[in-house]
Amino acid sequence: MDKYPLLFHAHHSQHNEDLQFWLDLASSQGSPILELGCGSGRVLIHLVQAGHQVLGLDRDANMLTFLKKQCPNNFNDRLHLIQADMTAFCLRQDFPLIICPCNTFSMLSTQERQSALECSCLHLASAGLFVVALPNPQVLKKLPSQPQPELEEIITHPISGDPIQVSAAWNTSPKELIVDWFYDHLIPDGRVERTRIQIRHDLSTPEVLLDEIKNANLDPVNIFGDFDYSQFSENSPHMIILAQKKSGNP
Repeated sequence: MDKYPLLFHAHHSQHNEDLQFWLDLASSQGSPILELGCGSGRVLIHLVQAGHQVLGLDRDANMLTFLKKQCPNNFNDRLHLIQADMTAFCLRQDFPLIICPCNTFSMLSTQERQSALECSCLHLASAGLFVVALPNPQVLKKLPSQPQPELEEIITHPISGDPIQVSAAWNTSPKELIVDWFYDHLIPDGRVERTRIQIRHDLSTPEVLLDEIKNANLDPVNIFGDFDYSQFSENSPHMIILAQKKSGNP
């Protein structure tokens, strides 16, 4: 069994402060909803539980397999999963809401972001919203490098019930932040099983990100700095961009 989806879901399911934000958007925009990079389904499952029709797209087959196992049978008429790359997909369907939560957009390169934006614009319905949430790159740039793992939290292994120590180490440069997540499974006999997951965050400036969105025929209509709808500022923890297809585009 691939440990990555299990540990990823166990870790990130502890942090759900953004869920009401996505539920609010879904209620205002309607279904069907397209989630890019749906992963293990932390956001997607809550949207489907609320009665929305959702198409989850992810390129990681192991993540999608794990997600399918989390979904009850009564999801079948409201949920569709597809293995595809968010930078090159063709669904022949328009969506009133396309979301890219969970910092996924921050992990793409400049070219990958542009391709993902262009694909999203092509699949956005008239008056639809494209919404992306990423960590504020200005805040990430200020982080001092932390080359040695630092304990972040302790979670419970969803199968064994054993504790898992979650720690992180990171290195910064002007262009990127590379984070190493360590999951130390503390086994009762004294052994420790460590799983390491590395994530790269692009540190393009907010101005560059907004220009990329505009170049993809999308108009930013609002920028929030957190999931409480506070406006974006230099010290906001997040950058949440809401954009619509520019008028005149089919």
